[in-house]
Order: sequence, then structure tokens, then C-alpha cells
Amino acid sequence: INLVLRPDLVILDEAQRIKNWRTKTAQRLKRLEAPFAFVLTGTPLENRIDELYSLAEFIDPSLFGSLFHFNRRYYRFDSDGKVAGMQRLDEMHERIGTVMLRRRKDDIEEQLPERVDNTYFVQMTREQQEIYNDHEAVVARLYHLAKRRPLRPEEMKRLQNALACMRMCCDTCYILDRETRSAPKLDELEKILDDLWADNPSRKVLVFSEWVRMLELVEERLKRCHFDYALHVGSMPQLERRTHIRRFKSDPQCRVFLSSESGGVGLNLQAASVVVNLDLPWNPAKLEQRIARAWRKHQSNRVNVINLVSENTLEHRMLSTLKFKQGLADVVLDARGETEAFEKPDARGAFMARLAEVMDTALQVPVAPAVARSEVPPEERLSEVLKRENPGVGLCLGRYDEESGVIQALLAVGRQEASASLRGQVEKTHGVALPPERIVVVPPETRALLQRLADLGFITIRADAARTLLDTGSDTPPPPPDHAVRCKRAQQVLEAAQRNLRMAEVLAGGGFADEAAATARQAICQAAGTLFLFAPGVPLDQPLEPLTEAMVAAIRQDAGVTRELVATVQMAHLDVAAEPAATLGQAKAFVDACAERLDRQQIRCS
Repeated sequence: INLVLRPDLVILDEAQRIKNWRTKTAQRLKRLEAPFAFVLTGTPLENRIDELYSLAEFIDPSLFGSLFHFNRRYYRFDSDGKVAGMQRLDEMHERIGTVMLRRRKDDIEEQLPERVDNTYFVQMTREQQEIYNDHEAVVARLYHLAKRRPLRPEEMKRLQNALACMRMCCDTCYILDRETRSAPKLDELEKILDDLWADNPSRKVLVFSEWVRMLELVEERLKRCHFDYALHVGSMPQLERRTHIRRFKSDPQCRVFLSSESGGVGLNLQAASVVVNLDLPWNPAKLEQRIARAWRKHQSNRVNVINLVSENTLEHRMLSTLKFKQGLADVVLDARGETEAFEKPDARGAFMARLAEVMDTALQVPVAPAVARSEVPPEERLSEVLKRENPGVGLCLGRYDEESGVIQALLAVGRQEASASLRGQVEKTHGVALPPERIVVVPPETRALLQRLADLGFITIRADAARTLLDTGSDTPPPPPDHAVRCKRAQQVLEAAQRNLRMAEVLAGGGFADEAAATARQAICQAAGTLFLFAPGVPLDQPLEPLTEAMVAAIRQDAGVTRELVATVQMAHLDVAAEPAATLGQAKAFVDACAERLDRQQIRCS
């Protein structure tokens, strides 16, 4: 093309298809050479800010420079080199604004018809719920595992597959098992169509689903009811797709257009005035693209958008994920909203935290065999743990499901930081992982205010709505247990030692043997602080650096510390010379041993 056509101008429509710079499509299109270029898209940013980089690179490669420079400038990384958040989003907005002309729907809303959005909640069948629960159990096991260590690639893939299967079950078991054809969402769809056409028989409807097998069931029902329809899925030849599109637009009897994600972009279907989403995509841009097939310029009718959501499933919680991604696009592209909300370290949290938000359900997790065999009710076990290892609350109430007896939520009065400890205690005593938002810790002042409002008759506090798990008789939370504070402090010291150990390995790999040995000795001295903290008679506020002779003596007197560990501490303190490689190996073994000992100490805090 460059040699034969020598274009003066290149125009890319639906340019979001080059958002992933790794794809062959993006790489080949970016080989086109022309003095001028336009990219047209309604969704320049869908999931990650580096998608915007790929579009901008096509227009002006110098705008953001290399991808490496872009990532380092606008992503925040932790000490392990993993993405921990975003930064400088205001600056990104200013730069992209020099090459972007953007029009939002609300900029031209006077040219668009009214839009009415409704969400209908549908109850799953028993078969759906059983299969859904099976996959949810897989998610729960991996979720519990990920809290202890990072998931391996194959485990992460299993987790993603299980989540996808849960979403499929929200539609119908037929997607996974062709022998099961029931689909409550399609029962609801039939009612929707009957109501729509009873009022206006000429209205046309777009029906979207991410799953082609779901559309197969819709086809069966439409045929059974003798309703004509058009179809648009990725496996259809292009010519056949166009035939279906023309028939839907021109034939009054063809009132339903069934489409997978393949029809979610690039089509003008203003003949329809109703959009039904049988399932919700993870991405808000894809959802809006679906709706925009009908709700666009030259649409003369009011557009009704209907989302079908399975009740009490992860579909409902997906709405908050959609809002986050839409908020990110608003900040970067339109300077709407507060950038601080997206630039906080780990703004969206780790993948597991987002998973817990999406699930919004009491996940069953493995418990210790002794706990599983115990005949003591879980609420009594939790009460005993709270009395023994109080995380900083004066009152704790639990709400339990009346039928299943599964814990649903916790309310406590005390310190905000107690929330994470309470969640861990519930997991160990109940075998249930509550989402973070289902554990609420309020300060004593808030409880006093609520009680005052109740006394005045403005609100009612139901004493029978929850079970009392702990009541110290005082709103003032007790101080954190000494052992728990030691564990927290020791964890911080250990993490510093582990960072130095990683640095020593980098130095050794780069040929800086002496510098690596010195850094490894520093790691040993830091990690020794975790042993010192738990030695008999050591005050909690004792300084841990630098390593002193008194600290070494205290560690030596601790009967729980092996001779090998004591010897390593003494050699590091005395700076005994050794081969750099031997020092590095010794440091690795020592830091690992300190981490293992700390794990055993932390078990007592749970």
C-alpha cells in the first residue's frame, strides 16, 4: 500500500480494534505511512490506559514516546515491579487533548431521543444454582489460596475459567451442558416481547448476548412463537450478515435482531427502539456500544434499555466494576471526576479484592480439620477468638441467614483497622470469606449518634436482627493485643529484609559480588529483628536497628531459636568475612527461616 497507493491521509474507523498493540491487526496498520491520519472510535479507553497509548501512537508516535516511557510515567509500580496504581492522569488528559476531538452523548443530547434504562432481576433454576455453586466453590478455593501466596499462571487461568462459567450459568446451563435447556431469562424475555408488542406491534428489538449458545435458545423460542428475526454472530459470512441487517431494517415482520458482541459496534440499527441485554459485559464501553446501535442520531423513538440480571449472583456486583471503568475513562478523556480516586496506590486493589467485591456473597473456604470436626457452633468459636485475640472492638454483632445459618455480615464498634482481622477470624471459625463491604466497623461516636436517633424515634434498632458475638460493656475498644502488634512490626521488618535480599541477588547477577555480600549481611541483620521481637522479656518499643550485642544475646537466650540461626546472626553482627556467594546463600536461608517462624507467630493472632 505504501509503495503503490502512497496515501496522503489514512482514516481508521472503529479504531478501538488497534487498542492492543500486540495484535497483528495493530502492528500491520501501524506500518501504513501517510502525512495525515485520523482514528475514529467511540471507546478510546475501555480497560487500561495503555490502550489509549496505542491509538495515540498511530497519530503521533512522539506524543507519549516509547511504551516503556509511557508505562513508567503513568503507572505506579511497587518494589517487585508490579503495577500498583496510576499517576499523572491530569497530565495525560492534557497531552491527549492536543490530538483528540471528543463528543460525548450528553454533548449532543438535544439531538437524541429519550432513553429509559431498566434492570430486571431473574431467579435461577435449581440446576443453574447447583452448577453455579460448583464453580463458585472453585473460585473460593483459589481465592483462599491467593491470600497466602500469588497464584501460578495455571491457577489464575482456572480462576478466570470458573468465573466465566459462573457468568454462563447466570444465563443458562445450556451453554455448558446441551442437555439442560431451561433459561429463566428467556421466560422473562418472552414476557417483555409480549408486553412491548401488545402496546405497539411495530416496535423492533435488539437482543444481545455474549454467548452464541444463549442466542441459539432465543432462536428456538422465536421460531416456536412464529416471530421472524435476524441474526448476527461472528461465525456468519460477511455477505450473510449484511443480508440479515437489510432484512431487519426493511421488513416490518422481522422485529428481532439477535446479536453476539460482533454486532455491538459499527452497525446503524435505528429501526430498533428497544435494546435487551441478556447478560452484562465486564466492560462499560461494550455495554454502551451495544446500546448505541439504536440510541443514536436519526433515532425518532424513545429507546428502552432492559438489562436481565440473575438474582443474588456476581452479575449484580459487576455493575460497580462497570462504574469504575467508566469513571477512569471520564477522568482521562474528559477531565470529569477526581483523579485522586484513581491515583491512590493500588486504587482498584489486588485482583482478589476486586473479586470479593464482584462476588458480594459469603464464599465457602477451607477450614482446619479440627475446626471442621468441632461440634461447637461457629458463632461460639468466633466469640471465644474475639475474647482471646480482640482486634480492637468493644462490641461485635453478626447477622446470619435464617435458613442456612451462614453468616452474612458483621457490625462492630471500635477501630477501623480491625476490619481485616475480623474478616480473617470469620474465615477461620466459620469457613466463610465475607466481602470487605459486609464487615462494618464504626467508631463509638457513630454508635452513640445512632442510639440517640433511636431514642428520639427517628430510627429503629432491631435487637433481634443480629447475634451478639462480643460485648465488653464499653464502647471504648481495648488496645491491640501485644502479640498482634509484635507480629505487625515484625512483618514490616521482614519485608525490608526481603527487599534487601532481592537487591543483593540483582547485584550478584550484575557481577557486583562485594556489594551483594554487604547487602545480604544487611538483610540478615534486619531479619534478626523479627527473632529479637519475640525473645523473652523484650519490650515492644525496643529499637530493632542497628543490630547490637544486647540483641544478639537476647536471641541466643531464646530456646526457640536454633543454633544455626544464632550463628548466622553472630557472624553478620561481627561482619565475619566469607565468600560473597556463600554469604548470599546464607542470607536466603536465614530470611526464609525468619519468615517461616513469623508465619507460626501470626497464626496465634488469628
